[in-house]
Amino acid sequence: MLAERARLEGTVDVVDAEIIDVAVRTAAESLGLPPETSAAERRARGLVAVARHFLDHASDPAASGVGRPHVLVMVDLEVLDARTGGTATLAAGTVIRGDQARRLAMDANVSAWSPAAAASRSTSAARHAGSRRPSPGR
Repeated sequence: MLAERARLEGTVDVVDAEIIDVAVRTAAESLGLPPETSAAERRARGLVAVARHFLDHASDPAASGVGRPHVLVMVDLEVLDARTGGTATLAAGTVIRGDQARRLAMDANVSAWSPAAAASRSTSAARHAGSRRPSPGR
């Protein structure tokens, strides 16, 4: 089943709520949304803009363990190449539409992966690990 929407909720103190509200409102205003966009949609898009900005500018490797934080999407090359259709899967297991995956890929670093390539790398790494010799004096 394809996920279309997710609901986020949180409770913060009034000072933090003001900070969040100003950041989300400011981000939404900078997006140039059509005037008929509902207030709820403006807040949602503003929140995504704030989160995207944070991820684009975060440099703390502790945040993700692999460098800059990132969103992981597993998608077939055929889905990326297509203009319509297809699905992809987020790291959390949520299935998204192909157009959503293509939108994420537009500003992404894309890494290819295949089961055969992964197995080959594992076999090669194991082979090299077994052939290592300690250096003299150790």
